Amino acid sequence: MIKKTWEGVRGGCAVTRVGRSPAHHGATAARVAGRPEPAKHAPSVTTAQGKAKSLFDDLQREQGESSQKEKFNASQGWCVRCRERRRLPHFKRNTVPGSKDAYPEVLKCIIEEGEYTPQQVFNVDETGLYWKRMPEGTFISVEEKAEPGFTLSKDRLMLLLGANAAGDFKLKPLLVYHSENPKALKGYSKPNLPVIWRSNKKAWATRSIFHEWFTYFFCPAIEKYCAQNNLTNKALLILGSAPCHPVNLSDLSDNVRVEYLHDSTADSSQPMGQGVASTFKAHYLRRTFEHMLEATDGEDTAMIREFWRNYNIVDAVDNIAVAWEALSPATINSVVEENLAPVCSVPECFPNR
Repeated sequence: MIKKTWEGVRGGCAVTRVGRSPAHHGATAARVAGRPEPAKHAPSVTTAQGKAKSLFDDLQREQGESSQKEKFNASQGWCVRCRERRRLPHFKRNTVPGSKDAYPEVLKCIIEEGEYTPQQVFNVDETGLYWKRMPEGTFISVEEKAEPGFTLSKDRLMLLLGANAAGDFKLKPLLVYHSENPKALKGYSKPNLPVIWRSNKKAWATRSIFHEWFTYFFCPAIEKYCAQNNLTNKALLILGSAPCHPVNLSDLSDNVRVEYLHDSTADSSQPMGQGVASTFKAHYLRRTFEHMLEATDGEDTAMIREFWRNYNIVDAVDNIAVAWEALSPATINSVVEENLAPVCSVPECFPNR
C-alpha cells in the first residue's frame, strides 16, 4: 500500500492517498475542498474542480502508462454528484453581485471538448399547466370565479418538455397528474397516449419519476434518433437545479452526459423555460379555442358552457399533443439562439446570425 500526503490542498489541509485509482482520489480532493470553513473561505466550484483535476493528473503521472486510459474531467455534474454522495456543504458560486456568471463558458468548453453537435445538445424543463382555465375576462372565467370552493380551473398538471438545440427533435412530453386513473381515462391504454403518463399527489415530478424517464424514455429515444440521423450515439443533457433532478444521471448511461446549470444561470439559459414553454401554452390555448369552435358555433352561450363542462383530461391530453406538434423547429431554434448561442455557437445551427 502506497501512502503519500499532499499539503496545502486548502490552506494546509492534508490529504492522505491510499493505493487506489486516480478517479478515487479526485473524489478525495473534492471532499477535502468541501470541508466546512468560515463563509469567506468557502470554496468555489471552479476551485474544487481545479484541485480535483490537478490531483488526478499528478496521480496519473505517478502511476505511469497503466492509468493513462482512465479519463476524469472534474465536470460540474461530477462535482454535484460527489457533493451529494458525500453529504458535503454547497460550494460557493463563482459569481459576485454585478459580475457575469462564468458557467456558460464552462458549458461551451464541455460542448466543444465532447464534440457535441446542436442535434446532440438537449434541454428539458418542467412547467405547470392549468389545463381547464380560460383567460381572464371570458364569461366562463367570470362564472367560475363566482363559484365557491374548488373548480377545475384550478386543476394543474405538470409537463416535462424537451428538445435538441437544432430544433428538429422534440421529446415526447412527460405528463404528471395528481390521479393515476382519472375517470375520463377509463378504457384508454396509457402507453398509447401521446404523452408519458405518470402520477403524483402533488402533480409534480419526483426524483424517481425523473430517474425512470431518463432511463427508459430519454436514453432509448436518443439512441434511436442518433441511429436514424447517422450520428454518434451520444448526447449532452442540460438541466436546471430543480430538486426533482437526480444528481447521478450521468452514472446511468455511457452515452449521455448530464450538466446542471447554476441557480444563477438556469433561469436565463434554459430554452424550455425561456420561451418554448410559453409558446407551447399559447398553442395549447389556441387549440382549445379551436376545439370549442369545432364543437359549437361559437355564439351560443349554452352550447359553449356545455362543451366546457364536458371538457376533460383526455381532451386536454389530445390538445397538448397538437400544441406540442405545432411548435416548429424554427421557433425552438430561435429560442435556443437567444439563450444558448453563447455556449452552442455552431453556424449551421443558427443560419440567421
